[in-house]
Amino acid sequence: MVRVQVGVLGPTRLSVDGAERHLTPLTIKLLLRLIVAEGEAVPADRLYRDLWEVPENDRVEREQRNEVQKRVHELRRAMDPDGKGESSNLLHTERVLATRYPQSAYRLMLGRDQLDYLEFAELVNRAAHAAPATAVALTTRALDFWHGKPLADVAGRQYAEPLARRLSSLHKTACTELVRAYSELGHPDLALPMAEKLAADLPDDPDAAETLRSLRAQLRARHADDVLLREFPGLRVMLVVRRGDLFEQDDANLAIGFGDTFDTSTDDDVVISRVSVQGQLLERLYGGDREQLDTELRRALRNVRPLGRETACATRFRGIAQSVAPR
Repeated sequence: MVRVQVGVLGPTRLSVDGAERHLTPLTIKLLLRLIVAEGEAVPADRLYRDLWEVPENDRVEREQRNEVQKRVHELRRAMDPDGKGESSNLLHTERVLATRYPQSAYRLMLGRDQLDYLEFAELVNRAAHAAPATAVALTTRALDFWHGKPLADVAGRQYAEPLARRLSSLHKTACTELVRAYSELGHPDLALPMAEKLAADLPDDPDAAETLRSLRAQLRARHADDVLLREFPGLRVMLVVRRGDLFEQDDANLAIGFGDTFDTSTDDDVVISRVSVQGQLLERLYGGDREQLDTELRRALRNVRPLGRETACATRFRGIAQSVAPR
């Protein structure tokens, strides 16, 4: 069975078994008109009026309904190459008798895994009832489907506007939910780009403006102690110099260097100075308990294979040589 996927959240996309299929402009409009019907059958007369923009008072002749059938045939060949014409599993043909004359009607049957906006809507709705971390994952997945204005190839057509407005509103909900979830997780920096986009897209929305102002205030407060920030794009590194106590910092991991002999003694400030970062580590995190620190170091180094060994005499000699070397 072929795998069909249709994208309408942006320019129309159709793929069958992973291969993109190209349709003529009128057939794209036919596809979108049937999608807008959301599983309802659409008579050939109605399709002709909407696709060719024919006034309601004008009569639709048989030759014109034949033009609709040509577009239907093209769409079937592209979407359902294994289908047998009117017996297609995706695009059904039905007979309409309750009109002045019998005519065909067409019904498009696409599931959630075949039509992007159905999966988009389900993910956004699930996120509305999820915990913040789950909401971030769900809305991020949902927004990956968004590639621009929904139903872009029939923008402005009256029949497409209700669904387009509904999807645009759902997109705003997804963006707002992502901002909220990141904020609740304590990540205003991750919420800020989406909040800025919302405020730009909705310049008259006071809630979007207030959310953006609040996030910026949080970030200014968070970085009030920064005295220097410098980015190194080539290294993908950002250096921040900040006032404060390293041991009180809760938004980073603290890495403290040791010598190659892993000395830990701070007695009389002979080996390790008490005021050094390593000395403060011993006092503040281990309560001065050298044995506990030594035990944890031995455990961490147990499976590390040394590249070489040096005697105590050689170590002392190296230290003396370094101290008398010319500068």
